[in-house]
Amino acid sequence: MNKKFNKTIVIGLIILFFGASATLNLNAIENKDMNNPVSMPPNWYETFDVYEDGQVIDGTPDDGGWEAWDQDPTFAGFITSDVYLTPPHSLYVAEVTDVIQQFEGYNSGVWNFSAWVFIPDDFEGQAFFIILDTYYHGGGQEGNHWAAQISMDSFSETVIAQWDNWELPLVFGEWAHFLAIIDLDTDYYEMYYEDELLEYKEWTAGPGNDYAGILEIQCLDCFSAGGTGFYYDDLAFRAYGSPPEPDLSAAGEINFINVTAGSTNTGIITLTNAGSAGSTLNWDIESYPEWGTWTFSPDGGSTDFGNLVNIEVSIVAPDEQESAFTGEIKLVNTDNSDDFAIIQCSLSTPKIKQSFIHRFIDNFPILRSIFGL
Repeated sequence: MNKKFNKTIVIGLIILFFGASATLNLNAIENKDMNNPVSMPPNWYETFDVYEDGQVIDGTPDDGGWEAWDQDPTFAGFITSDVYLTPPHSLYVAEVTDVIQQFEGYNSGVWNFSAWVFIPDDFEGQAFFIILDTYYHGGGQEGNHWAAQISMDSFSETVIAQWDNWELPLVFGEWAHFLAIIDLDTDYYEMYYEDELLEYKEWTAGPGNDYAGILEIQCLDCFSAGGTGFYYDDLAFRAYGSPPEPDLSAAGEINFINVTAGSTNTGIITLTNAGSAGSTLNWDIESYPEWGTWTFSPDGGSTDFGNLVNIEVSIVAPDEQESAFTGEIKLVNTDNSDDFAIIQCSLSTPKIKQSFIHRFIDNFPILRSIFGL
């Protein structure tokens, strides 16, 4: 698949002036709070946490609507637990990967498109954050239209708005935030990187300023142009200007095998507010298994967006030998009962080793009667 590339960065004095300027034209969207980007009950939100570690993302029914560009599985991405913003997963994009999410019906209103990207310290190549106003499989360069195309270039160590060549320093080794504010009513958009204005122009102009676009948002494209690997996490596409909303996410392994009856065993659950920036999550542990004696520290509280809470879990095993127990722990957003996480848990106690005499008697039931056993 051919993408539009331009590795030559033309930085004239005029471009530098406009690129650095925070003075917007009369079409600028007013009253933006960059610490509180888009939020409402989500139109679309993706944390990659419901998929399996190592899952191939290429358009199969279990891929949550993600597809490979032109339905070509060679462009597939992968789910990984190696690096994430909110546990336990993110999307890994490397070499020539082109993973898309299509949208329908977004042809009016003001919208925020938010994405977090992690560029490793040793990254080499070009990574891309792309939004298309027109996309269909097989559309190619003529039928599809790119509205926003942002390159993260390791060679120049810059984030570049192609082909306007406005740029900002590229962040390595930590999660960095993109935010596109798209006004389909006035044909205008702004792109921010780490709260710094990167680009502003008409939405229909496109990266090449051909003004061949339409007033729609049809496709998100997570693209790698042959470079080494990088990561996407916590993507959101929501209406502009709504109050920030939290989102509860949790992960942990609470499984104990062959532990002594009555013993105390400990584990960790990691809880995260994976909602929008500026939100606060109020949470509680709603339920846990009835077997054993459970202690959670903390067992509830509040946490702001992006923060991790390590919940120490202590379980005194039931006083029963040769037994196995299963159940689940439910953590819930106390302001929204539909926002919760389930942690599966299990515990088993070992079989008691019998002496030779007991095993011999067990093989001859008549002896049990004789000896009153």
